[in-house]
Amino acid sequence: MWMFLGALKRDFMAIPAIYFTAALLLCSNCCSSQSYDIHLNCKHHNTEKLEKFWTNTGFSPPGSGDTARSFLTSSDVKMNLFLIGSVPFNGVSHIRIHWLLDLVKLTNPKEKLVSNMEFDFTSLDEVLSTLNEAKLSPGFEIMGFPQHISAKSSAKFWNGLISKILERYIHKFGLNNVRRWRMETWNEPDLKMYNILNFTSIDYLDYFRGVSEAMRQFNLSIGGPAGLFKNKSNHKLCWNFLDHCHRDENLCSLAFISFHKKGNSDVKGIIKGTKILFKEVSANYSELKSIPFANSESDFLSGWWRNEAWRADVRYAAAIAESIITHPKVFNKAGFQLSFLSHDNAFLNFSPHFFTQRTLLARFQMNYTNRQHYSQFFRKPALNVLILLALLEAEKITVKQPDDQRYKIIVTRSTDSKLFASRISVLIVLNDAMHIGPKRNIQISLTLPRMKEAKYRLLMLDNSLPSPSSIWRNAGSPPFPDETLRNEMRSKQELYQTKPVFAPEITMNISLHVSLPSVTLIHICSLPLNVPGKVTNLRFFNITFNEVMIFWSDEEVASRCLKTFEVHFKKNGCSEYANFTQINVEDSLFLSYQFAPSISSSSSESVRGCYKVRAIDYWDRRGFFSDMKEY
Repeated sequence: MWMFLGALKRDFMAIPAIYFTAALLLCSNCCSSQSYDIHLNCKHHNTEKLEKFWTNTGFSPPGSGDTARSFLTSSDVKMNLFLIGSVPFNGVSHIRIHWLLDLVKLTNPKEKLVSNMEFDFTSLDEVLSTLNEAKLSPGFEIMGFPQHISAKSSAKFWNGLISKILERYIHKFGLNNVRRWRMETWNEPDLKMYNILNFTSIDYLDYFRGVSEAMRQFNLSIGGPAGLFKNKSNHKLCWNFLDHCHRDENLCSLAFISFHKKGNSDVKGIIKGTKILFKEVSANYSELKSIPFANSESDFLSGWWRNEAWRADVRYAAAIAESIITHPKVFNKAGFQLSFLSHDNAFLNFSPHFFTQRTLLARFQMNYTNRQHYSQFFRKPALNVLILLALLEAEKITVKQPDDQRYKIIVTRSTDSKLFASRISVLIVLNDAMHIGPKRNIQISLTLPRMKEAKYRLLMLDNSLPSPSSIWRNAGSPPFPDETLRNEMRSKQELYQTKPVFAPEITMNISLHVSLPSVTLIHICSLPLNVPGKVTNLRFFNITFNEVMIFWSDEEVASRCLKTFEVHFKKNGCSEYANFTQINVEDSLFLSYQFAPSISSSSSESVRGCYKVRAIDYWDRRGFFSDMKEY
């Protein structure tokens, strides 16, 4: 029988048009004329391994040299990285950044021997330490040039410089940490705006040889050439690079071959460009098909700064999910291995385009002259969708895609022998090239395996629901939203999610009434043996008077069936255990919370005190609190 779960756990009365209630709702009286039936067998034995190839993003400073140095060490970049790193379940793992070598300075500029050169790594230390603190690894492009060095292109110079850098950071962070870094060659070297050293083909291959030899000294590897691979007459460096690797793959020793294929405001353009490249490589460089390929700038539209309305809402999030589901099939059909995919959307927007640039967060640079005030950040659907993707499991069940190309589905499952828990994730994406369309009824029938005391819930992104951007626009789009508006915007930045309920045995029937576009995750968990583990690494970031951002880590929580994290607080320090109060109202899976109580007439801050955080699972079992920490 079709099941009814009830209304959205929050704000349902404020949005009566949302019949689906982010849940299981009988839709026999729905007014939409469009309906679709989906039947999925979650017991199916036809499975394949699913590598999480999408946990990557990137950004660039607005320029090289001093501009890169001041930007990459700014408080706004640090907050941006911390918030991106707060996607749970390791939902984002790598951040690819341009011009990192511009953060290095030569301190004895008259020295000509690379072995005797001394460098100031202070700025690079700061950026890499921020990434490490945010539990992120760099996509470390060997791009840029240390200050006070005259242009050099010899293999010996690059070998010496990169050897010094690797030796330093292996000592600072440990070899295992550095092994997780994704080293990549100079970004788009055929473009004049990036090729500041005027590499010739010979220079570029010398550069690559020096860098790769330095990597091999530490048993590390590098990918490249991070090129657009357009016509061969204007993109000689990248095509010659493939020629070089094709002639001697052992000498090349690439971890991956990276390319940049972008869309025309949709996924189809990326796929088309990828297919054209693969056809060329298959015809002329067939030996390279054994090396994994990666689209390290898989953007739906070139120009991160462009003002595009679809980047503010679920259209962008749905395109990301569609891209993730579509790419493995394209690679497999062409006979290529997929290393990773990056949508390159960790940029920082600038006024007045707060939501509509290629970013994961909206940033408001507050203009308060009476007190220090750092920027205010709000999560966009493009960031929220990364939680849904993070909840996909390692084993993909083969299912037939719907005939209607606007629907994309992926079904995954996992059995965790340590926790004796099985999980099933069904992701349903409804998207049509950034278009907005009428609501649709989706009837879903799931055949389930046996699962002990299983509970399930829905997590959803739907374009008809309130969001920070829609609330901000309805308020007149102020460049400096006040406290009341900020609180209202923040209350609508979470995923819409239902309360976990017990799953039926054998067959589950779900009826949805969703918008075009939308992304829905059906998440089913059997009862784990253990309660959630301990939250760790509690830390704080001051925003302004009486506002603080709290961050934590889920590394030891060891559960993926979480309903929320609870943040508890008390004013009178950490010397006493009693009198804590939960301060976050909305259920959230993010590893961060901005505490901004209403400002009182008192001159003292009401956010000063003691904090602790714990996880709550689907069965309302309380995990272990973090250590208490005072702010």
